[in-house]
Amino acid sequence: MDRKVTVLGAGASGMATAAYLTMEGWDVTLWDTPEQAGDFEVIRRQGGILLRGGSGRTGCAMPRLTNDLARALEGVERVILCASAARHREMAEWIAPLARPGQLILLNPGNFGSFLLRQELDALGKGDVVTAELCGCLWACRRTAPGEVLAATPLKKSLRVAALPAGETERVIEGFRGMLPLEAGANVLEVSLNSPNVISHVAGAVLNAGGIERKGEAFAFFLDGLGESAIRCFGVLEGERDAVMARVGLRVYGPPSEGFMRTLLDRGSHPELDLFRGLDGPSGFTHRYVSEDAACGLAMLVSLGRRYGVPVPLTEAFLAIAGVLGGRDYAAQGRTLESHRLCPPGLPGRRSRAAQALVAPAGAKLPRTTITIAGLVPKRTSPAVLLGRQAAVFNSGVLVRMGPMAVCCSPDQEAQTAAGVRGRACLPKTARCAPQAL
Repeated sequence: MDRKVTVLGAGASGMATAAYLTMEGWDVTLWDTPEQAGDFEVIRRQGGILLRGGSGRTGCAMPRLTNDLARALEGVERVILCASAARHREMAEWIAPLARPGQLILLNPGNFGSFLLRQELDALGKGDVVTAELCGCLWACRRTAPGEVLAATPLKKSLRVAALPAGETERVIEGFRGMLPLEAGANVLEVSLNSPNVISHVAGAVLNAGGIERKGEAFAFFLDGLGESAIRCFGVLEGERDAVMARVGLRVYGPPSEGFMRTLLDRGSHPELDLFRGLDGPSGFTHRYVSEDAACGLAMLVSLGRRYGVPVPLTEAFLAIAGVLGGRDYAAQGRTLESHRLCPPGLPGRRSRAAQALVAPAGAKLPRTTITIAGLVPKRTSPAVLLGRQAAVFNSGVLVRMGPMAVCCSPDQEAQTAAGVRGRACLPKTARCAPQAL
């Protein structure tokens, strides 16, 4: 594989990624629209993006700059999408018609944007384009001047990633090998809900509403807002998130945040964290720091808790207060099971193809865009098989796996579906099927 990579999005994260990878010897193209690429003129004039801080690389680096998306995507296998969640839908609509077979598109950060991109790609029959999400962002960074970005911390030694469908995750890891230290997560739900920003950003902002109003753009949470009250709330929020994730069979990565937060609170220790401590934000309740993590991580967490009967009272409270302060109903307008139409069988709600079961004869090959759902039974049943290239598997209504699967049904169930519900959108509630990886 060659060393080409395209970075889509020329904000702080996109500039930091493009500069760092260029310094690492990769052939980088950086794209954004003319409206969003105001720094390009300065970058050209000063001979590159000025990368400062603690990423492990500093100085000027000159990637290839373009406002032509078709050109940016031509002849490149690896693509890193560095954009706010607010831009995901429009960028998905632009990217999908130009995406090429075999391309790997990695969202940094993910925030469930892969569902939007996957929807656009599948509508065009582009199942060979792979979408994936990172857990959190590559960099804790800020744009400090035109053409200049500060990355406060080095690249992590291990970055969790998951593709949609999850069966393509190893392909993503292999494609970015040597560039990013990727490690597989179970699926995009697990990866995105493990982002530390889900816990700290919204709650930290709500607890410091007065301070944010007074200081505005000068407010820096880890210097101005972190304290014992915030740490206590973060612990409760983590407990609620962990309970939801346990209920749906997902892993929690790493230890609780309390230890790291107390390290940040002890300002006389670990001077290598001073750049991170000093990062500004949020400046208000429409700031991405709040609106993105409320609309994505917290909204999905609340949606999962309600769907599966796991109480998350503090999470709901912070989501509601952030909505009042920001003038937005995040629970209704955010990224949730309902908005992505991921309601599993047996529970109320509309279902998209990502959450539908297709009844077909045993052994029939289903289209690439078909998503097959099966319930689990304690033991595997006998071998009539429905082959699907993608699958979402539920255990008692709980999403436990997404990816390439074979759905194995008993002969009795095969006969029942063939005789009674052929052509219906969903398997009967009494379906007894077990998943088996292809």
